[in-house]
Amino acid sequence: MRSDKEKVGIACGENSEILFTFDSIYNIHKIVARGIIDDDWDAKTGRKSQIYSSGNGNTWTKVGKIPKNFGKVNVIIPLSRNNSKYIKITTNYNSRLGIGFIEFYTEK
Repeated sequence: MRSDKEKVGIACGENSEILFTFDSIYNIHKIVARGIIDDDWDAKTGRKSQIYSSGNGNTWTKVGKIPKNFGKVNVIIPLSRNNSKYIKITTNYNSRLGIGFIEFYTEK
């Protein structure tokens, strides 16, 4: 059983990325996400990280960014129109990223 103090989520350091791979190509129009909630982790870490999409894993297009209000509550992150089999979120030279919750939404 997990304790309340156990860190839950995914994280990456400076100049890194978190990559999500889907079973098919989707038009993902928004993400709902929040930071890791933990006493040892700043939930707002990762604000302004860039979000890219790719249909083939080689060519990437910027489709959004982690907003300034990212942190301890779920935020809606709208994405530019895309056809994605892959979504990656990249950090810059002075930022880490921690995601405690994430959902992807496709257009019907």
